[in-house]
Amino acid sequence: MTGVPAHTVSSQLNWRGIPKTNIGITWYYQSTLPLNDANTFLLPAYQLLNAHMVYDLTQTLNIGVSGENLLNADYSSGPDINAAVNRFYNSGPLRSVMATLKWRLNK
Repeated sequence: MTGVPAHTVSSQLNWRGIPKTNIGITWYYQSTLPLNDANTFLLPAYQLLNAHMVYDLTQTLNIGVSGENLLNADYSSGPDINAAVNRFYNSGPLRSVMATLKWRLNK
């Protein structure tokens, strides 16, 4: 069926085994995706791997680091189905890393 991959798998693991620390990993797989009604154009299969780690400095302040698309996959998060002139592909972002500092106000 156009625009529907045969298989998708998504898994998430969060671990709080270290005090004040949250570690998480997310993995997503998508098989080939038919892009037109004739199934002559296919979006290749891809895997995405994301990870994060957050450490609570206090009850209201935490720091974190995270990475997205750690496998540096070439993918499209929203291809155009049955696109004009066979331009289906809107590429997704490549590998990215972020650092955060979050302060919560207590109410």
